[in-house]
Amino acid sequence: MKRSPVVLLSAAFLAVSHLTLNAADPPPPVITNIIVQGSQKSLRLDGLYPGASNYTFLSSTALGSALTPNTNFFLAPYILNVFTNNGTNYGTNWAYEWRLTNNTAPSGFYRLQVAPMSSN
Repeated sequence: MKRSPVVLLSAAFLAVSHLTLNAADPPPPVITNIIVQGSQKSLRLDGLYPGASNYTFLSSTALGSALTPNTNFFLAPYILNVFTNNGTNYGTNWAYEWRLTNNTAPSGFYRLQVAPMSSN
C-alpha cells in the first residue's frame, strides 16, 4: 500500500506547526562606569537591551531614600581614540552613554529600569 505524498506532507506540516521556540530573556544592562566632570555625570552601560521600549533612570541622593524617576538623563555619543606606542591613531571606537548635566548633588545612587516592547 503506497502512501500519498500529500498525506505525508500534511502530517509533517502538522508535526512541525506545533513546535514552539522558547528563548531566554537577555540579561538586563548593567551600569559599568560613572564619569563625573564638573556638574555633568555620565553613565555607561555594558550594552543596550534589545527590543526595549524605554529606559528610565531612578536616582536618589541618599541610600535610605526612595529611588524616583530622573527624566534629566539623555543619550549622547562618545568617542574613544586608540593610539599606538608611537602616538599614531590606531582606531576610533564610538558608543553611547547616558548623561545628566547641571547636576548639583555631590553624590547619588542610580538604578536603570528597562521596559521591553510588547510582544504583540
